[in-house]
Amino acid sequence: MRRKKKIKLFVPFSLVEKLNKCLESYPPDFKYKINNFYMIIDTVVRILAYNKNEFANINIKKLSSVTCSIISKYIKYLIKYEILESDNLSIKNKKSYGYKINSFDYNIIEIEPTKSYIKKINNSRTNYSKQETFIIEMRKKFNNLQFDYVEANKWILKQPYSNKRLFYQIQLEDLKNKNRRFFKRNKTNKRLDSNLTNLKSDLKKFIIGDYVKIDLKNSQPFFLSVLIENIIKINNNNNNIPLCCNFLNFDLCKVLGKRTIQHILKIRKNYNFNKNTNFEKFKLWTENGTFYNNFMQEFESEYNRTEIKNIMFKVLFSKNNTKNNYTSYIPFKSDKEIFSNVFPFVYEIVKILKKKNNRDLAILLQKIESFVFIDCIAKELVNNNIIPLTIHDEIIVPENDKTKALLIVNKIFNDNFNLIPSFHIKHLSNECKVISDECTISKVNISDYKKPSNLLSIESTLQ
Repeated sequence: MRRKKKIKLFVPFSLVEKLNKCLESYPPDFKYKINNFYMIIDTVVRILAYNKNEFANINIKKLSSVTCSIISKYIKYLIKYEILESDNLSIKNKKSYGYKINSFDYNIIEIEPTKSYIKKINNSRTNYSKQETFIIEMRKKFNNLQFDYVEANKWILKQPYSNKRLFYQIQLEDLKNKNRRFFKRNKTNKRLDSNLTNLKSDLKKFIIGDYVKIDLKNSQPFFLSVLIENIIKINNNNNNIPLCCNFLNFDLCKVLGKRTIQHILKIRKNYNFNKNTNFEKFKLWTENGTFYNNFMQEFESEYNRTEIKNIMFKVLFSKNNTKNNYTSYIPFKSDKEIFSNVFPFVYEIVKILKKKNNRDLAILLQKIESFVFIDCIAKELVNNNIIPLTIHDEIIVPENDKTKALLIVNKIFNDNFNLIPSFHIKHLSNECKVISDECTISKVNISDYKKPSNLLSIESTLQ
C-alpha cells in the first residue's frame, strides 16, 4: 500500500514539550489526535510569518474543514494551558479571533496529512487556465525560480532574534516546497501576492541568477498625489472625469461618492487653492522621489527615514477617530499633526477619503498601484519577452533586460500620467548598492518625451 507523503509543520520545540506535559497531566475531555494540535500551532506560526500583526486571525470554520469538526475544543485547550494566547476580539463578517504564541525556537515535525489538508494546499493555487496569458507566464517564471537554500539558511541562523529566525525558516521552507508556493491575485486590492511579497529583503539576494529590481520611490504618496490631482480637476459641469488620465476606466464620482467629491471641492475652494495650499510641493516631492528625504529636511533631520514612513503610514491608513470607554480620540494624533503642519490641504483630503472606512483609501491606492504594475507594466514586459517577478510597486527582471524594461516602465507612466517618476534600481545580489547610472536613464526629460507611440520612439529619445 502506498503511504502518504509526509508534510512538514513548524511547531516550536518548547511548545511540543509543554503540550506533551499538559496532555499527560491534564488529558482533554475529548478524543484527540496530536497532529491536530500541531496543525493549529503551525497555522498560527505560518500566518505570523507572513504578516506584521501581533496576532494571527484564524477562521475556525475553514480550519475545521481541513482538520476536524471539534477543532475549537483543541484551541480552547491550548489557550487554557497557555500554549496559545487569544486577543479575544471577533467582529462578525470582519475579523476572526486572533492567536499568538510566545515561544519561537525552531522545530520541524513531519506528519501524514489528512486528505482535506492536502486538498487545502492544492486548492491554494488558483485555476490559472482562466487567467490572462501574461499572468500564466509570470506564474511559470515564479514556480521555476531557484534559491541558494544552503547559504540562505546560514544567513538565517546568524540572525539575533528567535522569532525572526523561525519566520525566515518558514518562508524559506515554503519556497523550497513547490506545493507551498502561492501565486494569486488578491480579490480586494487586486495585488498579485506570492511568497516573495513579504520575503525579507536580505533573503531575496539568494535568488539564483543575475537580477535587478526596479521600484517606484515613495509609491503610496505618489499615487495619493495622482488621486488628489484628478479629484480637484472635477467641476460641477463635468462630474465624470475618470481617474488617472482615463486609463483606469472607472468613474471617481461612483467610486468615492458625489458627497465625498463635493466635500473635497469645497475644501479646495476654502483653501483658495492656487494661493494658500502647498499641494504643488507635495506633488513635486512625490514625482521626484524625494518625499521622505525632503520631509526629513523640513524638520532638520529630527526624524529619520523609517520614522517618516511610519508617520505617513499612520496618516494614510489609521482611523480618523475611534472610541475608548465612550470617549472619542484621534489615533496617532501627534504623528498626524506632524504631517498636517507641512501639508494641511492634503491631510484634510485624506481624512475625507477615510471618513466612511479607514481601509477605503488604502484599498483604492493599492488598486491603482496593482493596475499600473501588474495590468500595464508586467503585461507589456511579457509582451516584449521579459517575464518579470513583481512585489507590489516593484518589478524584478534579469540584468540583461534592465534597460529595455526601464524603457517600457517609462512609457507606461508617461502615456498614462504624462510624467515619469523616479525609481530605485538595485541588484538583488547587493540590495544596498543603488545602480546610479540607471537612475539617470529612468528619469527622462518629459519636455523631450512627447508621448512616444511605441518602444522605438523611447529608445531614440534616450540615445
